Amino acid sequence: MRVLIVYYSRSGKVKEMAEKAAVSRGADIVEIKDTVKRGGPVGFIKSGYQAARKKSIPIARIDTDIAAYERVVVCSPVWAGTMASPIRAFLEKFKYQINEAEYMLMHASRKNNYDEVFDEMDRILGKTAVRRTSLYR
Repeated sequence: MRVLIVYYSRSGKVKEMAEKAAVSRGADIVEIKDTVKRGGPVGFIKSGYQAARKKSIPIARIDTDIAAYERVVVCSPVWAGTMASPIRAFLEKFKYQINEAEYMLMHASRKNNYDEVFDEMDRILGKTAVRRTSLYR
């Protein structure tokens, strides 16, 4: 099965998780890049605000043929209780090219698996993911 790992990582923690998943599965990997500066405290606040407002922000061009993969594993940090804005933009842009989805969330809460975030990702894609992984960092 051809698997593609796509991820967005502001701090580098999700990148590390995605790279490990790609190596263990023999998968290709693509970083989602946005066009917003997110460094420092102001970037942190801006990121949480956009996520809480469920904003879809512009992301950099992705040249990979998403539809060529049988499964796309979407790796996202949890910001303000939801997916990162660049992940939302990716799902909205490529929803018709994703054949089968799997999700990996990284978050800072030991008490929440963020099932509502997984459900929202499913709603955006119009399909149910085959696997959902919630990881405390």
